[in-house]
Amino acid sequence: MSDLKLEIEDDLYQALKELYKHDPSNVPIILTKEDYDEFIRNVMNRGNLMSTFEYSVYDAETTIRNNKVLNEYVIGTMKASPFHPDNFIVVEGWGEQGQITTSVDIEDRVPATNLLVGQNIKFDMLYMLRFKPKMMEWVKNGGGLWCTMLAEYLLTAQQGKFVSLDKLSIKYGGVVKNDKIKEFWEQDIDTTDIPMDMLVEYLEGDVRNTKIVYKAQYKVAQRLGMLPLLESQMEALLATTLMEYNGMKFDVELANKAIVGLEKKQKEVVDLVLGIMQDESPVHESFQWNPLSNQQLSAYLFGGDVKYVIDMPVLDDNGEVIRYKSGKKKGEIKTRKEEQVYTLSAKTKSKKKLGANGYYPVGDEALKELPSSPLLRGIAELRDLSKQIKTYFKGYSNLVWADGCIHGSLNHTQTETGRLSSSKPNLQNISGKETDV
Repeated sequence: MSDLKLEIEDDLYQALKELYKHDPSNVPIILTKEDYDEFIRNVMNRGNLMSTFEYSVYDAETTIRNNKVLNEYVIGTMKASPFHPDNFIVVEGWGEQGQITTSVDIEDRVPATNLLVGQNIKFDMLYMLRFKPKMMEWVKNGGGLWCTMLAEYLLTAQQGKFVSLDKLSIKYGGVVKNDKIKEFWEQDIDTTDIPMDMLVEYLEGDVRNTKIVYKAQYKVAQRLGMLPLLESQMEALLATTLMEYNGMKFDVELANKAIVGLEKKQKEVVDLVLGIMQDESPVHESFQWNPLSNQQLSAYLFGGDVKYVIDMPVLDDNGEVIRYKSGKKKGEIKTRKEEQVYTLSAKTKSKKKLGANGYYPVGDEALKELPSSPLLRGIAELRDLSKQIKTYFKGYSNLVWADGCIHGSLNHTQTETGRLSSSKPNLQNISGKETDV
């Protein structure tokens, strides 16, 4: 029996065992070598080695449009976002049974597969959910994902974060491609403007390498006893992919209404805080305390230098001021910027060590260790208001797509601890405070 035949048989047997685990009543009884041989013969006689457990490799090349302003909405800048209405799939690659197919639409192949394999498959899946109605039905019928990037992250104990397909291909015996396509994208040349023959060649290479990587990763996971872990994480990946696709509804109009009230309250608090801090200020009209400046607050509370810039007149060799002789500023005195330093004495003692920047920590936890005062309560309220306005109301409004939703990224391969993270925006850290509108 050739090594290739042994590999095929082993892959087949393991795949079928994996399939049957969800339906124990159909598990073949294999106690001896003869039982195994009969099992193999029966399956091979069906004419399709993987007819009951299909895995397919998928990859898509899309447009890379990312204009910031879309109708009345200001949206994210991620290139090739599947949520941008002007982006679409240009060409797809599908690998199965040793064959690689490229087409503009291979949706009909989806229902026949149980497992969809891809490098960063979440990206491709989001496009498929948008453009292929059958995909949601496929998910509901038990379709699963295998992301080679996520698998590598888990197999390397969270050290391989965002590992590229090129690196995985080298590691697992794939072919290193002559990647001319990336050069086009780096020059902001859209995918539709790349010669199709080059694009197809690039796509076929990715599909071929992804299949090699998947088969190798599966065997490594088997050997290490990590298949149950990888399977559970792949199920979680499918769940978060659907969460990203559905998005989070965000009422921009209501947010703008809330901003008006929050900014009014913010001004009141700023006036209160400045009323306290202005008792000690450099005697210069250009200086203004910034209550949200950690360095200024450190100097005010614990002593230190406050730096600021003033306009100084430019003098000639005789010490006379120089004036503009023409233009809009004709007759006005020319000025230059000059940094000033104002040193304050300590009003209280910090319980924290002096930082390398020459200032004491003044974060929320550091301020909580100090005796309560109107100033510190004002600072805490001002920080909270600023966070709500900048991050949640204005910030989130800028991330709303034309469908009225925020489609944040849920990242499985970003941390060294293995925990899920999120970005654009961080939906795991939303304030629970209620805001009057």
